[in-house]
Amino acid sequence: MAKATAGYRADIYAPNFIARRGGDATNGGVSSTADHITIVGTTHMSTGTVCPVPGKFQATEPGNNAPAVAIRFMRGLHGALSAHLVPVAWDERRGCYSVFGRAYSFGGNRADLDREFARAIQFATTAEVPEFIKIHDRME
Repeated sequence: MAKATAGYRADIYAPNFIARRGGDATNGGVSSTADHITIVGTTHMSTGTVCPVPGKFQATEPGNNAPAVAIRFMRGLHGALSAHLVPVAWDERRGCYSVFGRAYSFGGNRADLDREFARAIQFATTAEVPEFIKIHDRME
């Protein structure tokens, strides 16, 4: 199996009121020290396996300044599908990215997605993807 490790690089935006005070609402999450993130795929709440982003968006390798994340889809209380970003790691045994850790919450940071990328993911998954998406990387 080919190792599709590259993804789409997006900028991280931290709230000014937190950044001005030198704080970190993510509690050490992957977006706390990075300037960018690399979106390597999509996943659903019920699975930890990540499906790669479309080939034309596999342009950037994740690294320390742009850690790997995936768009996670989950159903809300009334059945509506929502999307947010979660940290992922390469699983050598399975040969794909997987969500690591158990439960993440919103740590205050967001990522800015290109409209073309958001529409490509929406087309591939039939789920709406916001262009300004929350990063769920806070663990207690």
